[in-house]
Amino acid sequence: MKKHYWMSGIALLVLLSVFGFMMSRSANSVFSQPLASSDNDELLPVLDSGEQVSVLAPTADSRLVYFSPQDNPATATVITLYNSGDITQTIPVQGINSNGEVIMDVSVELGAHDMVHLVSDDVAASPPPSWADAILANFTDSSTYGVMAVPQDVKLDGYVLFNGGTGTVDPYQDQGAIPLRFSADPLTVFLPLTES
Repeated sequence: MKKHYWMSGIALLVLLSVFGFMMSRSANSVFSQPLASSDNDELLPVLDSGEQVSVLAPTADSRLVYFSPQDNPATATVITLYNSGDITQTIPVQGINSNGEVIMDVSVELGAHDMVHLVSDDVAASPPPSWADAILANFTDSSTYGVMAVPQDVKLDGYVLFNGGTGTVDPYQDQGAIPLRFSADPLTVFLPLTES
C-alpha cells in the first residue's frame, strides 16, 4: 500500500513540474513558436501572387481585434458581424500562421444595419435566411490567430463548433459551441498570460 502512495506522489510531482514549466514560459515565446510539421488535411488558401498582403494596421475609425480560429476536419469557426451604423462598412479579416505570415485574407462588405456570418467551413444546404449570405473564410488548421480591422459601428461575436469531420456548418443542428475570446492584444488571445 505504501508503494502505491509513493508512486502516486512521484507522478503528481512530475505533473506539477511539467505544468510549472509550461506556465513559466513567456507569452512571446509560446506565441512565436513554429507549428510542428504534420500531414495537413486542408489545403492552404492561395493568395493572389501579384498582390503583397501584410498584417493589418489600425485606422482612425477602426480597431484591431484578435482571436484564435479553430478550423480542422472536426471543428469550424463562426463569427457574426453586425453593422449598427448607417453606412456600409468594410471589414478586412486575416489568418496569420505562427511565422507571422498572412495565409488567409478576406474583406467583408457589411451594409448599413446588416448582419453576416463569417464561417471557416461550408454552410449546409438550405440555411436559415440570416445565414443565406454567409462568407467563407477558410482559416485552415495553419492559422495561429486571426485579426480583423473592426469599425466602431460594427459589433461581433463568435464561437467554435464541432462538425464531426463533415466540413459543414449546419445552423439547424446542435453542433456544440465554445465562445471565441476576442482581444485587442494578440498575446492575450492565448490565456493564461504569465510573466517570466
